Amino acid sequence: MSALAEWLVKDCKAFDVRPLRLTIGRATYEAAAYKRTVTPPAGSRNLEPYVDEAIYAIGRLPSAYRRRKRTVFRFQGDVREWFIACHMPKENLTSENAPYHPFGETFILAPWEVPGGESIDKYSYWGGEIKPYTRVPATIASA
Repeated sequence: MSALAEWLVKDCKAFDVRPLRLTIGRATYEAAAYKRTVTPPAGSRNLEPYVDEAIYAIGRLPSAYRRRKRTVFRFQGDVREWFIACHMPKENLTSENAPYHPFGETFILAPWEVPGGESIDKYSYWGGEIKPYTRVPATIASA
């Protein structure tokens, strides 16, 4: 098991962890797919625990996303669209947050799944005009 996979299991309480090689454009990343059980905080609309699925990747944000934030990634054989759920850029790493980001610059891809099944294109997280997303092919392979 890779150091990333071990960290996800030990420190992030992840399960079904699979080390991967993620390729987007010409960039290949060390990555791991994982699941974890999330318990929403008190005061949330839904207080039931749920399973969260994601891909944790080590490295700089993909160039397609740096050019256009409204970008999702598609994997062959998976009908879902994967979006950048969060990232830690190198310039934001500090001694205080470094223990939570032991691999340095990273990003997390998550599948877009909403109860009504609506497309991600219908949402504008930061407000403003709703515009279509760019779909970028990506591949994953076992590491």
